[in-house]
Amino acid sequence: MTWGPIVIGVDASTAGVGAAAAGWELAQAMGAQCSLLHAAREVWLGPAGAPGLVDLGVVMEDVVRASRADVERALAGHVPKELVAAMEVRSGPPAQVLRDVVAERGAELAVLGAKRHGLVARWLGGSTAKNAIRALDVSVLVTTGPKPFARVLVPVDLSEMAIPTLHAAERLARLFGAKLRVLHVIEPFPYAAEGITVVDVAELGRQAEEAFHRTVWPRVSYGTAEAVVRRGPAAAVIEQEAIEWSADLVVVGAHGRSRVERIFLGSVSEGVVNALPASVLVVRGAGPGAGSR
Repeated sequence: MTWGPIVIGVDASTAGVGAAAAGWELAQAMGAQCSLLHAAREVWLGPAGAPGLVDLGVVMEDVVRASRADVERALAGHVPKELVAAMEVRSGPPAQVLRDVVAERGAELAVLGAKRHGLVARWLGGSTAKNAIRALDVSVLVTTGPKPFARVLVPVDLSEMAIPTLHAAERLARLFGAKLRVLHVIEPFPYAAEGITVVDVAELGRQAEEAFHRTVWPRVSYGTAEAVVRRGPAAAVIEQEAIEWSADLVVVGAHGRSRVERIFLGSVSEGVVNALPASVLVVRGAGPGAGSR
């Protein structure tokens, strides 16, 4: 099996260095090409920057040069020199820069760095990870750093994204010889006002669990995989399961909402990324490696 190109978003932070190392190791395991990308800060002169007094092109060159030097120093010794030397540096909003380069290179996976209990650094500051997940048409790995994927947790629902998400998790589990746990979450059903139940909630829950075992679980081909069914709010249950099971990677599907809906409605995948109980792969489309033979 061959895997498509990987683009790794990096900066000089600990999270950025962790993304570079994790992305490089993943590319080596996959046999995939990978490249580093850094988004340098845009230059804004403000109202005092009168035309003709400042050569903006020269200023931008200096900013890009300084940004490259900072990131190269941070990455030294963590990834091969050749990979660092080939790093591309562009100015602009990180999510947009990442989107452009992913499209230009035909990448099927983007890697960003993060640390537990909070998104950090320029790539992630102010919700850039969420912006990338919303903007990109490829899968995104938000990694907590280089660490073997020994335990892979894949939450699946009954939507059209369940099987592509499951297959992506199985591919990675096979790649690393990992344990695989398939999680199905049955979320709370609504009640009518004044304590009157509109539907038989227990029966709906039973039907939902039966539907999972009938339609999704038979599609699992990973021999040692185990299935668990939990009840509660999806994002919170996934986070708790990942922590209690000590998952190294959580694989979640991104549903095909429009970008406007993603901005205003949010999603379970974004909730899991916000909590970041482990490295999180957000699968879009058929997932990494799906188009290979």
